[in-house]
Amino acid sequence: MIKHMRTALVATAAVSIALAPIAVADTQMSGHYTETTTNRESGQTITNHWFFTPCGDGCATVQLCDNAKQEDCETAKAQLSDGRWKMDVSDIDVGCPDGSTIPKAARFHYEWNPSSLAGTGEGTRNGPGCPGLITPVATTTDIQLKLA
Repeated sequence: MIKHMRTALVATAAVSIALAPIAVADTQMSGHYTETTTNRESGQTITNHWFFTPCGDGCATVQLCDNAKQEDCETAKAQLSDGRWKMDVSDIDVGCPDGSTIPKAARFHYEWNPSSLAGTGEGTRNGPGCPGLITPVATTTDIQLKLA
């Protein structure tokens, strides 16, 4: 299960993402990146690990993981389109402040600049919120990828 921010969208249900190295002409991403997500409302940050494997020109399979050991990962495809990398991640588990987890409670759409590796995550809660909290249905986070 990918760790999520614990304040907006059930603490933003922020799935952190780290991008892989960008190859010549920025049409490939490959390798291990750390991804830092910043909640726009609270300023809270969380860091995750993304592992990129090229699947063609402008395509990468991405493992979004809790740690550098590639444990508890979600898998998604990133595509280079209109000069930006784009990726959709579905069925994300959301961690709550009380320690409980809501399975498959959110989905995120990520976009980032292939040169700066900065971008955004647009999250939508598609399941219940955390117990005892008012959880927004949608949230936007800022993301920054860095080669690990």
